[in-house]
Amino acid sequence: MENYQEKIFITELPRGYDAKKIYRLLNKHIESDFLKDYIDSSVSNDIMIELVFKRGKQPKLEEVQNKMLTSSSLTPNYTLISERGVRIFNRPEEIIQIFTEQRLVVVKRRYELLCEEYERKIRQNNEIIKFIKQKEYEVATRSANRKTFVEHLKKKKFTFSDYLADMPIYRMTKEEVARRKLMVKDDSAKLKEFQKIAKSDKLVRKKLVEELLDVKGQLNEWLKDRAKEKKELLKKLQKKSKTGSTGKRTKKS
Repeated sequence: MENYQEKIFITELPRGYDAKKIYRLLNKHIESDFLKDYIDSSVSNDIMIELVFKRGKQPKLEEVQNKMLTSSSLTPNYTLISERGVRIFNRPEEIIQIFTEQRLVVVKRRYELLCEEYERKIRQNNEIIKFIKQKEYEVATRSANRKTFVEHLKKKKFTFSDYLADMPIYRMTKEEVARRKLMVKDDSAKLKEFQKIAKSDKLVRKKLVEELLDVKGQLNEWLKDRAKEKKELLKKLQKKSKTGSTGKRTKKS
């Protein structure tokens, strides 16, 4: 519950409660003469139910909380479904432990794949440098067609023969060679870093912690935005209340 400018709103439902169950509870408090009415302005998952009391009998928030306090007796369990079947856990820490172990495997594999990708990029750029320096592109002008040019490059042990065959002639310059050499240098530095991480369990754990902290920061920002939206919604409801507007009212069950 929240108190906003002397009005009290229910902004969160207890575990196991849906709209029908909360209406039944509120109607009981109306029948017991504790509540006069309630106005449900909830939208989607944003719960916003204003509690209306008789004139001159507006209680304090603490009194309402004590009077209307309710809880669920549900005992949660935690189910994990995987290719190995279904497992039931009693404590969330058990699932967190499994999650952590699996995420470490994923993080390690990610850096292994990055190593493979950067090794490929380095090989490709080195071949481009060799291709331009040896002026292999001049053979294209004497080749009958693209196919014979590609076959020539394969015989010269070029791995990326198809890529080289499609490079435009205007890029066969010293400037392009210098640019590719710089790319090889930068990629080699990154490859060394990724290889170091992939081979170290300690660094893999460090990277996982960094990822989780980043997610935590994004989640905190999301929660701040949600709190801001809820505050704006409360202001709009207060404004509507002053002008005599009302929300959706359910019938007593």
